[in-house]
Amino acid sequence: AMVGLPAHHLPVWATVFIYFQLCDSVPDMCAGMGKAMRKLKCGEPELQEEKIYQDQSKQFESKHAGKMVQEHYADLPYPPFSFGDMAKEMSYYSGEVRVRPIFMQYGNSLDMLNHHLYRGNQTFADRFRVLIAGGGTGNSVCFMAEQLRNTNAEIVYLDFSPASLAIAQQRVSIRQVENVQFVLGSIEQLPALGLGKFDFVESTGVLHHLPNPQQGLQVLADSLQEEGGGNLMLYARFGRTGIYQMQELARLVNEEVYDRNTELENIFHMLRSMGSGVFLKQNVIRRLDHKLDMDSIFYGRILNPQLSTLGSKDDQDVEAYDRFCNKQDRAFSVQEIYDFVESAGLKFVDFNFSQESLKYEIENTEMEEDLKEKIMKFNKSEQQAIAELVDGSLIGHNFFVSKRKNPEAVLQDEIVPHIFGNPAGLKESIKKYFEANETRDFKAKCTYEKTKFDLDLPLTKNVNHYLEYLFNDNDSTFGELST
Repeated sequence: AMVGLPAHHLPVWATVFIYFQLCDSVPDMCAGMGKAMRKLKCGEPELQEEKIYQDQSKQFESKHAGKMVQEHYADLPYPPFSFGDMAKEMSYYSGEVRVRPIFMQYGNSLDMLNHHLYRGNQTFADRFRVLIAGGGTGNSVCFMAEQLRNTNAEIVYLDFSPASLAIAQQRVSIRQVENVQFVLGSIEQLPALGLGKFDFVESTGVLHHLPNPQQGLQVLADSLQEEGGGNLMLYARFGRTGIYQMQELARLVNEEVYDRNTELENIFHMLRSMGSGVFLKQNVIRRLDHKLDMDSIFYGRILNPQLSTLGSKDDQDVEAYDRFCNKQDRAFSVQEIYDFVESAGLKFVDFNFSQESLKYEIENTEMEEDLKEKIMKFNKSEQQAIAELVDGSLIGHNFFVSKRKNPEAVLQDEIVPHIFGNPAGLKESIKKYFEANETRDFKAKCTYEKTKFDLDLPLTKNVNHYLEYLFNDNDSTFGELST
């Protein structure tokens, strides 16, 4: 009776069941698809087939999660980097050496590192040593190598994926930089590799995939110089709620599946069944990604098979497997981040991802002012923990850590101030403000590396005097400007 109803009148579980029952049920088509999916599409397995799966299961279950993660990233280098991406970089860097990198990393900018980790005193000219721990396909190692091109800095790239390392090596070679040492290995192996101490360690999206993230962080902390610091990224617990629900679903439908392509096809089938209508499709995407984007190629190709020609299938598969089928994935709340960092003997400095950092501030949340005032009496970490829960959309924590207390620069006479990034539109807006003899607070919309932000502050003639120098002079100290 249910099969006779229009599909949009069926409950989701019935739609999923009927979808698979109507699929081809030829026995050969069922090979390798896993226990749950075989039952849905093909009925109960034959005894001989069941024995084969039992043998495969024993072999599969003998692997611990850490081993499966290593095999995952060996097969699917991450972040996704396609032939098209490589061709684009080869074209950009052909000919003369480029002064400006093809992409920027806000948190790894030398100006940001100097301000937040070295009190503004780091010249990066005296054998500054960098460790990129879990370097993947090379985004961070390329950006750091380009910034430090004309110095005697030493950069060490470390990753356990031969495929990722090979891509990173080619990308570094394209840039014509020679200050990088490539090491194949894991973070846990670092103490035995004899690579020495580092001034800066960067590890983005790596520690949360280790069997023991705390051990991994301790290894990185022990590899730092006494005045060293780092830039880390860990998954955020609450903003990824929908992702973890989908990972649990993937585990259920992929029970006894031993092939990555089959794992992905199974989860794609489930997502398409769940999002078979326009309204349902929006719900699925909102659940998986708070930044609802119905034009997203990534989700569009999954939910709309007719869009399969858009984008790179390899890129989609790499991202989808990492997001939905990862065998080892731990997320952290703000308070857990603080505890995690402190337990390794490090000091938490600040969150640093430009587009998300404002979400950690209570004053930027949408709540009544009297409630904000009460919460702002709490300590900083408690305020940030509450802000994370109120916002609910943070999917990752990007933050600085240091071996020493108070590593950030403060305004003093010997410091050389500058305007970070020279945001587009700022200089022109200030000029117009004073030409119009405005008496209201200065307001402007600016952009820096595709990040838009609003400024709203008192702007006096004395402040403008400093700004005129900052826009045209990068060498004077604050003391010199004051005189």
